[in-house]
Amino acid sequence: MLSEANTPQAIESFAQNLATQAKDAFPQDLPQEVQQFISNTIYEFVKMAAEALSGDTNTNYSDEQAVFICQSIGEWMFHKGIDNYRNSIASEDWANVLQQIASVVFEVAKEITTGIDTQELVGKIEQYVQQTYKNILEQLALAGKLQKSVEEASSQSNLNEYIEQINHDRVMSPQEEERELRFMTMAMYFKSLPPDKVEKMVTALSADDKKHILTYMTMDNLEQMVDPVLYSQYLEKFHNSIPNAENKKKKKITFANLKSLLQETTPQKIAQITAYERENVKNFLIRLQNGRINPDEEDVFSPQVLELITKHLIQKVQ
Repeated sequence: MLSEANTPQAIESFAQNLATQAKDAFPQDLPQEVQQFISNTIYEFVKMAAEALSGDTNTNYSDEQAVFICQSIGEWMFHKGIDNYRNSIASEDWANVLQQIASVVFEVAKEITTGIDTQELVGKIEQYVQQTYKNILEQLALAGKLQKSVEEASSQSNLNEYIEQINHDRVMSPQEEERELRFMTMAMYFKSLPPDKVEKMVTALSADDKKHILTYMTMDNLEQMVDPVLYSQYLEKFHNSIPNAENKKKKKITFANLKSLLQETTPQKIAQITAYERENVKNFLIRLQNGRINPDEEDVFSPQVLELITKHLIQKVQ
């Protein structure tokens, strides 16, 4: 961690720690000299980034923000270092390639200070990294220094292989497998939609579901991981669940409108209006007025009934 007022010793220790962690994650078939080069690169670029962040007097980075930026650089040095080797890029070009990637990650990751959702920022960093790497591959191809086609080389992704290996090594319960299949199905479906429609649909999801789905959306080979028959089955289930998600959102809005109305009306007036209402309606309004209702947990009335109650109160108040 960056601590102790970001002293040179703390920065040195932090950079060395990330480089050491990489050694435990390298694929077994990666030659020792390649592993050493990538570890050294992680150390050098993380150290430079930490020093730059600690010396930036214009922005006050928290320890957590600085760590996120540095870890992002370290992770992409790891993955793109391996991709360079898999793509048979000449070793004399590795340093230049990774320097360009590190610069992109550093600049995009600094957006963490704007309050952007971390998972969204992770996806944005990956998008910029992949585009930058493809541009680099095109330059290498023009110089006659790329043995593969640009398309083949740009599709090489150690990140995808890394995620697949983690999932393969971890034994999942049937419930977990079904959950992951659901996330992959939704990710595949969202990838086929316009960005503005995706943005509207993900707002109805929980933060955890949204995080998993966005992660799967960044995977290049997602379509190859899901059986087409299963995709159709889970997509149908997803479509059936959308009305429930929309109802939940609609119910929250109705709760907010009702609460606002109650706060603007005297208790005496509310009591007068509801004098002949059913007991459960009275109790519901009293609990809502006193802040004893959580819209996420309240299922006393359907969204349609709630809307009717709201309209009825508005008419009576007016």
